[in-house]
Amino acid sequence: MKNRRFRKTIMQVQQAIENKAVICGVLLFLAGLNALAQDNSSQTITLRDISNAIYRGATKPRKPLVCVGFYDNICGVGYNGSTGWRVSDHTPAFEYSPAMQFTALKSGVSTEITLGLTYVNGANAAEGILTEDCGGAPCATPDGQPAYRQLCAGEVSNMPKFQSTNTITVSFTCRVQLEQGRKYWVILQSPANSGLAWNLSNSATGPVYDGVLDSWVNLGSKNTGAMTIQ
Repeated sequence: MKNRRFRKTIMQVQQAIENKAVICGVLLFLAGLNALAQDNSSQTITLRDISNAIYRGATKPRKPLVCVGFYDNICGVGYNGSTGWRVSDHTPAFEYSPAMQFTALKSGVSTEITLGLTYVNGANAAEGILTEDCGGAPCATPDGQPAYRQLCAGEVSNMPKFQSTNTITVSFTCRVQLEQGRKYWVILQSPANSGLAWNLSNSATGPVYDGVLDSWVNLGSKNTGAMTIQ
């Protein structure tokens, strides 16, 4: 009799342990789902190389033209809505990553880079990279390498359709110290099998490099892509 009661007690304890284990498993699963949902809701863009402190800003929405700052070739005159530098990655034959040089008009910490950029085909997105000048050419490659040469980088998306506007711009966050009189370059890249147009400025010319099949080609002084550095 005592043995039967003892066995019954043991079985009850085992059942209680199993029930607790199931409850704990469910709670851990729900906690994991909650953490995943919080992570997916984040609008920030992960750093490519944290060790080199590259700041990658979140995409900003389209907005009206804004003026001046460290450099500007858009304000008051808009940009050429029907002509622009090709930004594409139609692998492998048509890879173009244009780069435009500018000279900082003042010293200070920038906040964002604004572009006259329009959509042609494929994914409606692009990546912008700010790099320093190395002997009259971009310090980074057309792919933005090496990573430590990126002063900042960010993504833009939802560009207006090519030839539909000459005023709407897109921006990405770029917080970096710029020095008056120093030259810098803005590089644009497109996603694979996509095409964009970096519309020409109506007011500016300057050094232009084009990344063709991942190598720089010096195009000399040309009409530059529309941009404002704030």
